[in-house]
Amino acid sequence: MRRLAFLLIPLLALAVAGGAAAAPTVGVTVEECRTSASPLERYAIFRGQMDGVGRNTDRMAMRFDLQVREPGATRYRVVDAPGLGTWIRSAPGTNGGFIWTKQVTKLDAPADYRVRVAFRWYDKAGRTIERAARRSRTCTQPDLRPDLELGALTTREGPEPGLTRYGVAVRNAGRGDAGAFEVAFGAGDEPLLVTVPGVRAGAEQPVAFVAPTCVGGDTLRFEVDPRGVVDESDEQDNVLRVACPTGG
Repeated sequence: MRRLAFLLIPLLALAVAGGAAAAPTVGVTVEECRTSASPLERYAIFRGQMDGVGRNTDRMAMRFDLQVREPGATRYRVVDAPGLGTWIRSAPGTNGGFIWTKQVTKLDAPADYRVRVAFRWYDKAGRTIERAARRSRTCTQPDLRPDLELGALTTREGPEPGLTRYGVAVRNAGRGDAGAFEVAFGAGDEPLLVTVPGVRAGAEQPVAFVAPTCVGGDTLRFEVDPRGVVDESDEQDNVLRVACPTGG
């Protein structure tokens, strides 16, 4: 399981003194859901708002609990992080309205995020006179990184006897564009290398190598981005191994 690390930033606290309707009014909204390929630029801003419940209200309070649902999960789980799960109280004498806005940064992706906000109202003696809870809508954080994959092998006659042209297609199955990278053919200390200037998201780039013709029983090995210069959403599908198709 991934270890999530978040930064919680209180953006705005607003309390208004004055009369209010007897029935409590509460709400939770997602003010902004910023997606990015960089974890440092992914964040969500949540806002909780509540009104007093009449003249008996002396203070109000909110508690934000961040919940995450990761790929493959059917339920949300609560994130345990500094600044979350603690009560935020208004100043005494606040019975008109109370607003609190928080920003949660460094969100992992892909994942869905939401907050559950609990609300409480207190009288002058500090007794709880009303409770409520609401959940926000979801802030979805897709993984916007590229994902390089190798397609099927093709072969053609080489420029001279004993040589074969081996071709593979490099496809970017991710959501983000990939910059320049290399594709390697062969194993050992000196594989053949071809530089690809980049592949846009959803696009494909053919790559070819000219090498001695393989024989039956040989295994051909191709690897995309062997130096790991591209930050991918999936690094487990970068190697293609295939039996020699010529049969000798």
